[in-house]
Amino acid sequence: MKVSVLLLFITLVSILFSGCATKISTTTVVPAEIDRATKIKRIAVTQFKKDNVGLSPKVENQLVTTKIKGKKYFVVASRADLDKVISESKLQSSDSFDTKTAVRIGNILGVQAIVTGIVSKTYSEDQKFNEGRTRCGDKKCTYTVKYTVSCTKRTVGMSGNINLIDVEKGDIIHAERIDGTKAVKHCSDSNGGLLNKDVVLNQLANSAAYKFVYKLSPHEVAYNIVLLEDPDTDYTDKEEQILENFIVVMKARRTDKGEKFIKQLVSSTKGESYVALYNLGVIQELKGQTGEALKSFTAADELVVTNVPEISDALVRIRKITKNTEKFKKNIEERNKVK
Repeated sequence: MKVSVLLLFITLVSILFSGCATKISTTTVVPAEIDRATKIKRIAVTQFKKDNVGLSPKVENQLVTTKIKGKKYFVVASRADLDKVISESKLQSSDSFDTKTAVRIGNILGVQAIVTGIVSKTYSEDQKFNEGRTRCGDKKCTYTVKYTVSCTKRTVGMSGNINLIDVEKGDIIHAERIDGTKAVKHCSDSNGGLLNKDVVLNQLANSAAYKFVYKLSPHEVAYNIVLLEDPDTDYTDKEEQILENFIVVMKARRTDKGEKFIKQLVSSTKGESYVALYNLGVIQELKGQTGEALKSFTAADELVVTNVPEISDALVRIRKITKNTEKFKKNIEERNKVK
């Protein structure tokens, strides 16, 4: 397929997905929020005290399914192994664990950390009220009629704690306070029914488990990068066409072709177009070349007379990504040293 025909095809496809500004979606890795958790590989989850919402298995499931770059991040001790150790240690159940007991069980299991917790309170409160409505008074709606319907607002909440205990040091690495609430509403003219208390509590427990594990592990964050599409200097007709071709192929996520076009534009404009330099930085950012991207964004910023938000945002973003990437790599190196 000739380039001109290919570009025409890509243009037609990209029109369907284009908006006011071309945005390219990508992801970056953010290190774990809890620094001490970065060295934890092997972990166990006990049965939480008073856990009538299934919070403990939800935390365990979050740990089991956490993946970084397609690989499982934690090795979670099975519940069968935990129950066996509890039985052999002549403990009634893991919901009676204190820190010392958790450390002892953790050592037997061969894990580096153990998760304990308690669901101290769950509640549900209903509030009745009336809500106004308006409807047509006749078939032609020449006048309207106001009326009210009965409604119920249900507020469901749960509170408790989740603790991550260091088996070697015998102290708490991280303590998470749970204070979750959610309000649901149903009116007499609505379809379905009012959500059951247990359904809402299940949602709150899932959210609490996710937030807890989220802080213990690195995670990928999606974000958008805006491309600059308008010439900033007196482009020749050829240079305008190169920029247009660049935008077209980038809308189709053809980063390889986009790189060729934008490098051609940077060369043609002799490095004096901040649009070309910025867009080159975008390509480099997408390829993970953060150092090169910073140079391109900085060069673009030096050429602008007034503030260009996209360039300012890019400089802040790429410095943060560089810092996070370096920290993530360091954490992984240290984690790999752990036996």
